[in-house]
Amino acid sequence: MSEFYKPGTEAEQIVCAISGTFLLVTISDGRFEKSEEIRLRRGLIDTAKFTGLSATEMDMIALSAQAAFEADYDKASAHTLKQVAALKAHALARRAITDTARRAVVTDKTVTPQEEHALNVLACALGLKEGEL
Repeated sequence: MSEFYKPGTEAEQIVCAISGTFLLVTISDGRFEKSEEIRLRRGLIDTAKFTGLSATEMDMIALSAQAAFEADYDKASAHTLKQVAALKAHALARRAITDTARRAVVTDKTVTPQEEHALNVLACALGLKEGEL
């Protein structure tokens, strides 16, 4: 099984959580389209500028997360939710996670029940109520 990138810094942890958030939502409907993959990478650069990581470093983390989700969606989802919960008090990370989740759900221009469920579990991990994300 592919494993998530092991973050050594807070910045890497944030990028892992952002990548995992995007993938948790977009792959929840059972497919991951090329347009979604491109949007993930572009979104990382936009939402994680405050981390100080290079685009190459963020891309490496995103690819690791993608491989983990493709290998075992349930395990990767649980891992992501733990990362998200660990960052819920970090204002910039929390905003990046919520922005990423919202962007992920509209990437393919449809909102499936699976994506709604993914948003709700992410909301709970952030300490929000279902439907608040």
